[in-house]
Amino acid sequence: SFVFMPPTPVRGDVARALMYMAVRYDGSDKNTERLSLSDCPCSLSATMGELSVLLQWHAADPPSDLEIARNDKVCRTYQGNRNPFI
Repeated sequence: SFVFMPPTPVRGDVARALMYMAVRYDGSDKNTERLSLSDCPCSLSATMGELSVLLQWHAADPPSDLEIARNDKVCRTYQGNRNPFI
């Protein structure tokens, strides 16, 4: 089976993006799926990522100044909310 591994320097960024999506997209909005993270991902139930690995990536690659600035700009300019993991 194929496993995607992002480059090491951005693994924390990827983990935080996926964790944000899992918190934000809980299925309560119209026409959205309830996304979740699990150590047993399954495409049939909208689970994604291995939670334990994503938590390791998050800890090993803390938010950089660039990631913080990007999050601030996205919040201010587009979304009006922040990624709480950054």
